[in-house]
Amino acid sequence: MSTAFDLISAESSRLLHRRAVRNAFLAAAICFAVGAISMFAYFSPASEADVAAARAKHLSTATDSATSYAECVKSLPPGRSVSSECGLAPADQEIGNFTQYLGTKTFVREVHMTELAQLIGLAFAAIAFLVGTAWMGAEWSTGSISLLATWEPNRLKLLLAKALALIGCVGIFAIGLQLTWIVTSLVLARIQGIAGPDPIPWVQLLGLQGRMVLLAMLAALGGFALANLTRSTAGAMGIAFGYTLVVEGAVRWLSPSGQAWLVSDNVLAFASPQNYLVAWSEDGELRFFRISNLQAGITMALVVGLMLLVGSALLRRQDLT
Repeated sequence: MSTAFDLISAESSRLLHRRAVRNAFLAAAICFAVGAISMFAYFSPASEADVAAARAKHLSTATDSATSYAECVKSLPPGRSVSSECGLAPADQEIGNFTQYLGTKTFVREVHMTELAQLIGLAFAAIAFLVGTAWMGAEWSTGSISLLATWEPNRLKLLLAKALALIGCVGIFAIGLQLTWIVTSLVLARIQGIAGPDPIPWVQLLGLQGRMVLLAMLAALGGFALANLTRSTAGAMGIAFGYTLVVEGAVRWLSPSGQAWLVSDNVLAFASPQNYLVAWSEDGELRFFRISNLQAGITMALVVGLMLLVGSALLRRQDLT
């Protein structure tokens, strides 16, 4: 019998020696580097006068939108639906930010640090899911898990060690990406940013980055659990794509309100700086709801946890000899 530390250490080493896993992490690092270099070519600095004009234009647009909504509600005949006639309330509208009114594509810390941290986090979460499926799928396809069960007879302990090794490695890499992005964004703002004050949204940024790290770990665990259920990487990927295209597509078409429980919507909600808005038209009336970060996190954790529990139960009962 081995100690928990020995198991996790051994599984971490085996994970990082998997060629598919190393290639996935390398691809993530290369994509980040290429993207960072591209940003220096894409963005260009803007003058303080251009920024002031863009802020004024954005404020004017927001004010006009709020005024139009208030006038529409005031003139609405009794019995008519506010949402169908006047649309979303100003608080629920997505009116963007002032950068859309800038004449040049300029890096703005208060906007782009958060937006691109979100993009980086979502991209790496997809890679983390692939790492999880490749890791556990390879363990079954090569028969490694059967051999390891002779070294560590406690199958649940073995499965837990594999899962902890996976989320540990993925989490460390995700943290490294987000910290590297902070440094990159500060350099971008200095070279290709705006003139004048440009506050850094540290509270919002760090909160979002923390959720992006958790999202990567959940995605890796989801791929791990799915591959453990199907006993293959290809099976796990097939189920994931089938669910996304068929099941989620059917729910969006047949019961739009059911989107609150779809995995992809909850992923986007968890990755959003604020609550995630889902809107659709039904019987000529605009309907919508919001998914909070907390609700999305709990929903995803329950889905991944359920798959892990089922996979653990099956592993305990299966004859590996």
